[in-house]
Amino acid sequence: MAPTFYHYLPVPMGDLKDQESALGGRRLLIVVILGLLLVVGLVVALAVFAARANSEACLDGLRAEVECHNVTHLLQRQLTQAQDGVLKAETQAATCNQTLVSLMAAEKEEKDRNQKREQQLQGEIATLNDKLQQTLADLDRLRRELSRSRNSAPSSVGSLLILFLGLYALLL
Repeated sequence: MAPTFYHYLPVPMGDLKDQESALGGRRLLIVVILGLLLVVGLVVALAVFAARANSEACLDGLRAEVECHNVTHLLQRQLTQAQDGVLKAETQAATCNQTLVSLMAAEKEEKDRNQKREQQLQGEIATLNDKLQQTLADLDRLRRELSRSRNSAPSSVGSLLILFLGLYALLL
């Protein structure tokens, strides 16, 4: 058989309670040392952070950020004002367009009424012209009859009265 090497930690031969208390004391020492190392590490990290936060470049960056925020706020306000102006202009344009459409419709209605009235008046003029032509023709006929009756019979008031009544009836 091959030789085997077993390495065992030597076990002290003292009391078991003494061993446990010594082991507990070592554990406490290790925890305290680790806690101190952790606190020292945090203090160093905080110091590095504070140094960087208060550096000139960081302060310049903060000033630039504040200035950028102010400029952005100003630009947003100007944009809002411009949008309000555009909205007002669009509203006015819509109102003007609506007024223009209304005026154009009213103008068309007025034009249609005027054309209708003109056609009606032209019809009345044509009717009156026809009546005038008929009356003139009747007048000529009555004049001819009057001249014939003068040539053939003595004038009388009765025949003149009939002539004027006929003319009056034609004019109505």
